[in-house]
Amino acid sequence: MVSGEQLPPAGPAGAGQSVSVSGQTPVYATYPPYGLPPEDEIDLLDLWEVLSAYKWLIALVLLVGIAGGVFYAQTATPMYSADVTLTAADEGDAAAGLRAQLGGLAAMAGVSLPSGDKGNLTQRALATLKSRTLIEAFITEKDLMPVLYAERWDAEAKTWRDDGAPPPTLWRAVRGFQTGILSVKPNNKNGVTSVAIEWRDPEQAAEWANELVRRVNRQLRDEALAETDRNLAYLEQQLNRTTLLDVQRAISSLIEGQIKTRVLTQSRQEYAFRIIDPAVPPEQPIKPRKAQIVAVSGMVALLIGIMFAFFLNFLGNARRRLRERRAQAGGA
Repeated sequence: MVSGEQLPPAGPAGAGQSVSVSGQTPVYATYPPYGLPPEDEIDLLDLWEVLSAYKWLIALVLLVGIAGGVFYAQTATPMYSADVTLTAADEGDAAAGLRAQLGGLAAMAGVSLPSGDKGNLTQRALATLKSRTLIEAFITEKDLMPVLYAERWDAEAKTWRDDGAPPPTLWRAVRGFQTGILSVKPNNKNGVTSVAIEWRDPEQAAEWANELVRRVNRQLRDEALAETDRNLAYLEQQLNRTTLLDVQRAISSLIEGQIKTRVLTQSRQEYAFRIIDPAVPPEQPIKPRKAQIVAVSGMVALLIGIMFAFFLNFLGNARRRLRERRAQAGGA
């Protein structure tokens, strides 16, 4: 070993390392120590050259994508949305006063009066509107199975087409109605609820939206009337059993109050929901969104065309390298 000579550390020199010999100017190693092969270096000019070389292919893919988007936008079935604007119905001053007057007596007699909490009634109405029971009865009574699955229904033979698939079931129809046709959007800030029906026929969409709201009001009103009738039957039974004059007077007052409650409930057509703006047949479809479909189709097609161009360029380079290696091997 030569005295005064500094040897480099084992392995390739890294950034900041120097190789020096006594009496000579230090020479600093570059990073990375081994340069990339020229063919593996990425250059924006090379990328542009690839895109230029395959510009007609990219343009063709782009045109096909746009044409496909235009075709789908023109042939897709238009969908319409009919909306009903609702708010919670007020029970009125007479019903509220009567409820407050009879509340104490009803509790003593073991009779439950219909709840006067507007919030609870609204929540029940919203849950009923989206319930399987209501929608199933609506589909069955309106005979909507052939309408919901018109493409599979043979109108002349009045039966389902034999296409190899099992006929649609009521369970699937209800599930599809809940998830794809009916939309309920309550606004907790202002108490307004929007009920929308999305369907291909604007007349049917408006009819269904209004009908569902009417059914909810009617069902909850009938339930309140049934509860009042049960209370009346119970109070009359207790009245016949007791012999105490004060108890008979209290029960008689409750019976009178229940009769008034029944009359007021019977007269309220908008029992849970008050319709602010009923649904009307829309003139403009909400789907398909033609401009958006064409734009997205063009973007996707452009991306596919660019990726395909780089893939073809990669295959060409791989074949060229393979030929060069074979030529070198043959020359050796």
